[in-house]
Amino acid sequence: MGAYTVPGLSRAVAAQVHLDAAFSAALPGAIYAQPLLVPGAMGGPDLLLAATEGNAVGAFDPATGRAVWTCTLGVPVPRSSLPCGNIDPLGVTGTPIVDPARRLMYLDAMTTPDGGATKRHLLYALRVDDGSIEPGWPIDLAAALAGAGMKFEPSVQNQRGALALEGGRL
Repeated sequence: MGAYTVPGLSRAVAAQVHLDAAFSAALPGAIYAQPLLVPGAMGGPDLLLAATEGNAVGAFDPATGRAVWTCTLGVPVPRSSLPCGNIDPLGVTGTPIVDPARRLMYLDAMTTPDGGATKRHLLYALRVDDGSIEPGWPIDLAAALAGAGMKFEPSVQNQRGALALEGGRL
């Protein structure tokens, strides 16, 4: 079994980790998904990406917390309209994934267009550098699976685990 390591990380270095009171980044909603650090490319800035249960997504300067861009991916589903769970509201729960070669962030957002009667898991592809939605996205998971002859009931599903890319496939 292999493991990823950080060569310069030691107990002495870890002991120096501290809260930076000058850092300030704000998005509406609770953050359950792991924020992601995306290295700059072609002279672009490093970005800290975060997504919330309020379906808010943002890119921030990792040194200062200054917002580079933010967007909202629809209305999250209120807990009162779900059959189970304890997250209120339910939006982006699972950790997104970034395709560094394409500079795209993929994430699942639980949304409702009508206050909770209709629930949809929408899979988004956002451009890391400006937050715009990639053409052809989002994908409604229930509709896509129905087209393949499979049933998916969004109201009883939640995406907790991180998304993954393998060979260019999500």
